[in-house]
Amino acid sequence: MEDMRKTQHEIALISEALSELNSPGAELERLRGAYDEALSQLRDVADIRASINESENIIREESESIRGALLELGLETDVDVHNAVKTIKHEIERLGNPGKRESELKGQLTAKRNMLSELEDLENELEVEYKRQGEILAFLESLSEVPARINTLKDLMNELEESYRQYLSLLPTAKRYEQDLDEHLKLSLEISKIESMIDDEWQKYEEILSHYQDEEHYELIKTKKELDEILRTLDEHIRTIERGMEKAMSEKEELEDVIERASEMERNLNSRKGFLEFVSFVRETLKKASSMVVERVVREVGEEANEIFCETLGTYSQRLIWSSEPESIYDVFVEEGGELRSFKQLSGGEQITASISLRLALLKLLADTDFVFLDEPTVNLDSMRRENLSTQIMNVKGFRQIFVITHDDSFSDKYDNVIYIEKSDGVSRVVR
Repeated sequence: MEDMRKTQHEIALISEALSELNSPGAELERLRGAYDEALSQLRDVADIRASINESENIIREESESIRGALLELGLETDVDVHNAVKTIKHEIERLGNPGKRESELKGQLTAKRNMLSELEDLENELEVEYKRQGEILAFLESLSEVPARINTLKDLMNELEESYRQYLSLLPTAKRYEQDLDEHLKLSLEISKIESMIDDEWQKYEEILSHYQDEEHYELIKTKKELDEILRTLDEHIRTIERGMEKAMSEKEELEDVIERASEMERNLNSRKGFLEFVSFVRETLKKASSMVVERVVREVGEEANEIFCETLGTYSQRLIWSSEPESIYDVFVEEGGELRSFKQLSGGEQITASISLRLALLKLLADTDFVFLDEPTVNLDSMRRENLSTQIMNVKGFRQIFVITHDDSFSDKYDNVIYIEKSDGVSRVVR
């Protein structure tokens, strides 16, 4: 029953967790709103930075103007010092107190940089929130089977409820059985004492009989009757106790049977819990292993395709790569001399060779078929590459039949059966 209480407590905790995650969609919308607001603030920061740069340019221009004015004033040696000071003051007034303006702009620059720092902190907080969002979504996925588990536990509790109630109803009987057993032992001791007293009295009776007198005889008869009455009462009491003990023993056996069934149900529950944990582990393992399987298959097919590609080109200076990286999965690249070119950057012949090599590798390693059809596989290839490709196609193993549809004669002397088709007046016919 302790395990049942633990199970009920676990169900309550799961229900509480579900109630706390009652609206993960609302939480996600709130986080998205915060993210959009942060993006808006970041755009404002970009505008602020542009304004700061513009202000710095203005400050530099005004500083250069002041320096130029001072240099010009310093060159006029025959001017009175007082007049020079007045001229400088006049120039400062004309420039609108650039020092003060520069100080104000620097203050604005500092404030905007502080704002930028705060926005960077906000970006970090957003990153933390997105991590928390990922954890919430992962937790929600892990809770997808909780309702079924709760229903299973509820069904098990319903199955055990009747047995548990019966167990509770039999507890008083079990306690009475222990009490009756103690009383039976006490009465047995009393009976033993009484029997001992009877023996003593019998000895006295025999002794008295040797000195028999009527008065004493009547007195002894009276005592005997009293003792007989006591014995009958004790016998009746003993029979009542024995009947109670038999009933208690029967109820005890029923109670033990109920306890055994409850223990069996508990073992079944533990077994099901273990199986559920095993299923969860297998599901998680398969989920994690899928990307590894894809990566390995892509890598093996890419290696086989590279071998066919190099043999077809007649050189190993180039390397065909079928990408298994998550950001460029299934993209085709050719590496030559440390330079990596995408499929779109290849020449027509290289594209045809790469495509045929990859298809042949896929057919060789993955296809569960006995037939292969290739339509114009040597388009845009020079004579050497056509010859190499035809040889590579002949080396592909594991197929009962390979069909090549082509206008190229490179295959004529290599294939077992060659069928020529001629088209005349819009009608195709077999020539030989």
